[in-house]
Amino acid sequence: MKYIHIIWVALMAGYCWACSESSLTPSEPYHNFGADANATDEESVLRRNFFEANGFYIIFNDTISKEYIGKDNDGKPLYKTETVDPAWSFYDKDTYTDYEFTYCSTIEEKKKGADFVSKLVSIMQKHNLTRPYSVLVVNGITTIREDEYDGTFISHPDFINSLRCFIVTLPKDTEDEDQQYLFVANMAGSGLALKYEGELTAFYAQADSRWGSLYEDYHYGDNSLEEFYDLGFLFVTSDQYYPSKGEDVAAYMYLLMTKSEEEVYAEFAENYPKIWTKYQLMRNVAQKAGIKF
Repeated sequence: MKYIHIIWVALMAGYCWACSESSLTPSEPYHNFGADANATDEESVLRRNFFEANGFYIIFNDTISKEYIGKDNDGKPLYKTETVDPAWSFYDKDTYTDYEFTYCSTIEEKKKGADFVSKLVSIMQKHNLTRPYSVLVVNGITTIREDEYDGTFISHPDFINSLRCFIVTLPKDTEDEDQQYLFVANMAGSGLALKYEGELTAFYAQADSRWGSLYEDYHYGDNSLEEFYDLGFLFVTSDQYYPSKGEDVAAYMYLLMTKSEEEVYAEFAENYPKIWTKYQLMRNVAQKAGIKF
C-alpha cells in the first residue's frame, strides 16, 4: 500500500475544515494577498482569475507588501515589509527555524502552479472540505533549524502548513494523485484538529503522548513499520522521533480519504487493533464535521 511508505515532511498546523459550499470563500482578515485590481501583467491577471474561479488567493512570493516609509540616519531607504510569516501556526510560533524559498521565475511555472492547486480544489470539493485562505506556490522550500546541542539541521519539505498560507513546492509530477491527497489531508487534518479538539481527545489518548518524542529503540534505516503500527502510527519517520501530533492526524485523514472502511478493517483490525481504533475515532469526528469519504 503506497501510503505506508511515505516519508512525511509536513510542518506546522493548518486551517481547512468541512463546511457547506456557500462558506468556501475566505473572509477578509488580510488585504494584501490579492493582486492589484488595476494591474494588467500576466501574473496579476492569473492571480485574479484564480481567485474568481476558486475563492481563495494564490501567490508566488512570501513578501506580500513592501511600503516605503522614509530614510534612516544614513540616508538609506526604509521599508515596511509584510510576509506570510511561515513560522506561525494556529498553535504557536516556531522561533528556532528559518525559512528560504526558491520562487517560480517564469509565467509558465506560475500557470502550472495555479493549475496544480486547482486540482487540489477538486479533491476538497469531493470531500466537502473548505479551501485555505491562500496558497503560496514555490519551486523549493528550505528550512534551517539551529539546535544548541546538535547543530544545524537543513531540510527541504514539500509543504508548510502555516497560519496565513499553505505553502507548497510545485511537484515535478503534478498529476500524481497520491501527492495531491497528501497535501489536502494535511490541510484538512489540521483544520479538523483545530475545530474539534475536544472530540479528538480519545484519538489523541491512543498516542500515549509520544508525539515528537525520541524513539528510544531507533536504529537508522532499520526501523520496522510493524513497530510503529503496534503503537498506532501509520508511517515511519525519517529521523529518530515519533510523528508529530499534526502528522498523526494528517495520516489518518489520508487513510480516510483514500481507503474504504472495509479495506482498512481487512488490513489492520486483526493484527493492529490500535490503528483500527484510531481510524474509527477519527472517522466519527470527520463524519460530525461533514467530511465526505
